[in-house]
Amino acid sequence: KNLDLFEININGIIKFISSSLIFGLITSIAKLKVPNSNKNLINCGSNAGGISFLKYSNNDIWVNIFTHFFGRSGCRRIIPGYHICNDLKGRACIIAAVEKLRFVYIINHKFKDSGIISSPVEIQKSNSIITNIVALENKFNNPCFATIEIDKHEMNDLSKSFIIRISKFLVFYEFDLGLNILVTSYLVKLNIESHIIIPLHYEFINTPSCLINNN
Repeated sequence: KNLDLFEININGIIKFISSSLIFGLITSIAKLKVPNSNKNLINCGSNAGGISFLKYSNNDIWVNIFTHFFGRSGCRRIIPGYHICNDLKGRACIIAAVEKLRFVYIINHKFKDSGIISSPVEIQKSNSIITNIVALENKFNNPCFATIEIDKHEMNDLSKSFIIRISKFLVFYEFDLGLNILVTSYLVKLNIESHIIIPLHYEFINTPSCLINNN
């Protein structure tokens, strides 16, 4: 597999920059903003069961700044790595599995153009499948994330057969940087066909907001 880098100029033309060979499978990738810097980092999850922070150097190569492993494999549905999302101010990162488990990291930018993550905060939520996750604009308040989750509940009927009731929800999570906890700040039931979250970043909106796209 290759990690390719492209540049889009002011005319909208895509220009190829470089290609790097990687020994593995990248399951998710996201841009990480570095405060007081003109460069951004990327963090990615892989099939090795870890999260890596990469910086593009002047030698046209990707440099691994930091790697943290949380599982033996990243290909299982309960191992985080399929979804990854960064706070818009670069303060926190959430990496989630398809089902049940998710981690939140606090990112400390002690050195220029670098990021160091602390021990993750583990959150477990049974009977929940994440289909989409984005970061929402919350200015300098606590980082806020929005997810679309499928909530499954098994229930028995009179014939003792299992019936699976499926519901889809929009959930806002707010990560308290002082207490290191992830709290649910908003929850609403969605149409079962909803699948994409579009965050809003307008100046006149003082609360985290988004649009929901469906079929």
